[in-house]
Amino acid sequence: MSTNFVAFDLEVADELPDTEDWHRLLPLPISCVGIANRQTDTIVALHGQEADDGRLAHQLTPEQARSIVIYLENLARDGATLVSWNGLGFDLIVLAEACEGAYWTDRCRALALDHCDMAFQMLCERGFMISLQTAAEACGLPGKLEGVSGKDAPRLWAGSRAEQERVLDYVAQDARTTGGIYEHLLEEGHLVWTSKQGRKNVWLPVWGERLDRMLTVREALALPEPEVSWMEPWPRERFSGWLQRGDLHAAA
Repeated sequence: MSTNFVAFDLEVADELPDTEDWHRLLPLPISCVGIANRQTDTIVALHGQEADDGRLAHQLTPEQARSIVIYLENLARDGATLVSWNGLGFDLIVLAEACEGAYWTDRCRALALDHCDMAFQMLCERGFMISLQTAAEACGLPGKLEGVSGKDAPRLWAGSRAEQERVLDYVAQDARTTGGIYEHLLEEGHLVWTSKQGRKNVWLPVWGERLDRMLTVREALALPEPEVSWMEPWPRERFSGWLQRGDLHAAA
């Protein structure tokens, strides 16, 4: 099993309305980014500059967002597999917009296509995806930082430095959890969870020619559509549409 993988996750600084049409709100300010490097066994939370009052900047600058893209590219170039949980459908779109400019959008698209998004692979195979927390519990992992949710993060980020530190802990924990799920899938080859209706579900991911990693987004997109006549599957374009589209603000 390859242990050279890097999991990433980001948080936005502004609260999002409860809508699937959040793409029209782009660009969204990034408060911080969590990166868990399995090979070096390190977890970092990247953020903006510290102000005179001790608080951290509300959002990353375009230059700082670009430096994260370069950092991820360099890790991949050095042989690390980049992994996420719905990074295609959220994190990398937000990062692309934060960088500003078509050139950087294209680089984020390349990152998106060549990384392993476990949730998107599940969607391509099963017609749906489960939450990060549900996947974590299926792996016996603690999952989200206790007492903090994704909806809490923007409110805490707008608060004191101590509250911002909670958000940094939160994004680091999400990156750690993402890496833990990926490692579980590499070791066990499946994911078993219980639905809200109490039904046991099993996902046996498709493996490509390389058995030391899961499918990249590019490879997952090449999979045939699943037979799910019993349900209305989520369209892949809802998550992958921005890879071909010029306008990231359009609804997926």
